[in-house]
Amino acid sequence: MTTVRNNNSKKYQKKELTTERNKDNSQAGQSPATPSPVNEKEKIPYKRILDYLNQKTGKHYRSNAKVNRDLIKARWSDGYRFDDFKKVVDNMVAEWKGTGITFSSGELAEKYLRPETLFSGKFDRYLNETVNNAANNVPDEYQGLFDQQPEYNVETDDLPF
Repeated sequence: MTTVRNNNSKKYQKKELTTERNKDNSQAGQSPATPSPVNEKEKIPYKRILDYLNQKTGKHYRSNAKVNRDLIKARWSDGYRFDDFKKVVDNMVAEWKGTGITFSSGELAEKYLRPETLFSGKFDRYLNETVNNAANNVPDEYQGLFDQQPEYNVETDDLPF
């Protein structure tokens, strides 16, 4: 096998070296030498993330709004994925929604269940937030056990009293 090299072109040599390095890494099952933070083949699920937030908060944030997409893309580029976004939403909804918690400004924390707060630079902190379920002192295995009350028809059923 004959290898032809152009020793006069530094640009060509750099490209050849980069190509060889990438080829060696891909053969070893490794990623290329300079991985892109966002995999071009991996689509960012903007709609799925914002639909989940909307479902949990009762809001209507749009997945085509540039500001929302930019925040999600920034966190995605940091390596976070859908399950991380979901956990942040779950953590902060549990912490802020319907709790009556107010910030020092006097505003309800629930107001801040929005993309610009949840998907900001504090994302990792929110992701690792410990949700306190001690308020109702019900162990996790019993959560929701008594949420559904049996329905009685007063005229036909034997009532329990």
